[in-house]
Amino acid sequence: MTETQEHLNGIVADVMFAHIGREHAITYRELARETKLPMRTVRNTIKSLIEDEGAAIGTSSNRSTGGYYGIATEEERDRALNELDVRILSLQARRAALASAELCY
Repeated sequence: MTETQEHLNGIVADVMFAHIGREHAITYRELARETKLPMRTVRNTIKSLIEDEGAAIGTSSNRSTGGYYGIATEEERDRALNELDVRILSLQARRAALASAELCY
């Protein structure tokens, strides 16, 4: 991990400490605003925190309470894993449909 990525991870992690538990989720737009980082950088930094540093950060796609949150309980971990599984299945279905779709010509 680069020194720059470590710095970005620290910035985002500092804000995430105030968002422990699903009920305290923060949207990536709000996170970008609070950290003064571009939204793409926030998304990539969350990915780095999870994959490179092992941070327990969940996402909720609920329209009213969605966003990133620090996972505080096994129930929250299970819900976060379930949401990932649902996304994986959806992407697999989209991939299969695209693979068999007729080309536009």
